[in-house]
Amino acid sequence: MAVLLLALAGTAGDGWATDAPTLAARHGFAPSIVGFLLFDAADGRVLDQHRADEPFIPASTTKITTALAALEILGADFRFTTTLLATGPIEDGTLRGDLYLRGGGDPTLSTDDLRALAAELRRAGVKRVAGAFHFDESLYPRSGEIDLLQPEAAPYNPAVSALSVNYNRIELRWQRAPGARGFTTRVLSPADGGAIALRGIGSGALDGELDPRIEFVFAPTPAPRWLLSPRLAAKGSTLLPVKGDPGPVAAELFATLAAQVGIELDAPSRGAVPPDAREVARHDSAPLPAVATGLLRYSNNLTAELTGLAASRQLAGTGLALEASGRRLAAWWQDRLPDTSFAGFVASNHSGLSSTTRHSPRQLAAMLRYGYAGGTSGTRLPELLHARERAAPGAGDQDDGDGRREDAGVRAKSGTLLYADGLVGFLTTRRGRELGFAILLTDPDARARLDASRDVRVTSSPPEATDWTARAKALERELVARWRDDG
Repeated sequence: MAVLLLALAGTAGDGWATDAPTLAARHGFAPSIVGFLLFDAADGRVLDQHRADEPFIPASTTKITTALAALEILGADFRFTTTLLATGPIEDGTLRGDLYLRGGGDPTLSTDDLRALAAELRRAGVKRVAGAFHFDESLYPRSGEIDLLQPEAAPYNPAVSALSVNYNRIELRWQRAPGARGFTTRVLSPADGGAIALRGIGSGALDGELDPRIEFVFAPTPAPRWLLSPRLAAKGSTLLPVKGDPGPVAAELFATLAAQVGIELDAPSRGAVPPDAREVARHDSAPLPAVATGLLRYSNNLTAELTGLAASRQLAGTGLALEASGRRLAAWWQDRLPDTSFAGFVASNHSGLSSTTRHSPRQLAAMLRYGYAGGTSGTRLPELLHARERAAPGAGDQDDGDGRREDAGVRAKSGTLLYADGLVGFLTTRRGRELGFAILLTDPDARARLDASRDVRVTSSPPEATDWTARAKALERELVARWRDDG
């Protein structure tokens, strides 16, 4: 692809220049809080811009950079694979060796996929495993959570492992009998046909008085469990993340599912697959373009991290930790876009769930332009993006999911962190012209104060931060509407 098509430079085109200070003031912001760039999708010509070279916190808009890079590096035919491997022969229904569940970094692996693996093992003639049952998550270094500064009970901030199931989220149900202090609890894994009880995560009650905003606290030792505040309602349920070490949780779930189809397994233990092990069952994910489409629509953070880790492993020849993986893909982008300055560009991970990540509107716009043309993978970014308008303000640091009013004229990825917001993608003007845009807002001082004072046991957000998000989204809507009408 010619570099000329990817260059995004110059001044705003005639008739497009936005009075950014007035726009920002109308929504209660200083002009320095806002940056944007609008360009013609066909020829890359810049039409409107403000602080386009300043680094901002991109939040979940960085998932676009992850999805595009992964498609280019891994290819459109790539699938994530989870495998069962065995040592020793199968004789009279008994596997006379060890069984290994090896994670391939599949971000979409579900309880039902594990159930299908167990059924395939049963069809292979296995009723009993004489040896040990191991799980292998060694494809990538494990991360206990995506970002240390995020609320620990937030479902969007789980642990990251090559063996992850159900996006590393569990359902906790609780009930308290009248007059009782403690709760009766159940920890469940969602599945078609009914949730499955999980043995790998426990639960209990918090002791002593705590900040009333604290509802759940994760205790990693002596065994991983979630502790419940006595202030909770007498009955309820919630989604919580799998923290720390997801491999044993997935392996325990597989053992439960294997028992349902008549296969006896010992308690799982961690172990690397030996070279002489043979594959006895496998599950392949959907092709990467389908995974990427889901990633950009539902903005799941674990999907972004595992997709980025797969791409960086392909480049580096080995699994990398999240931050190193983010740097590796950033370097790949810099090689791909040599005419774009990457000054100030920081990629702390692949999901954007970080207040230390920084992208400029011009950098994101250059990546949009690359994706619009289809890169070398042939998968065009507009085809991956979901038609949408902006959602109502979120509750805090979270990935933006589905549930918006659709607008076929705007295909974009949004992103929200407290004191950082963005909207990046493509729009079709009233006259039918296709334009690309990147809008980012960040209040770095307010975010730094939040990070310095935050208690990660608290999931609720300060009202002033929620108001900031509402105003940021209103500004983005106004700017996009103006561009659509002016074109």
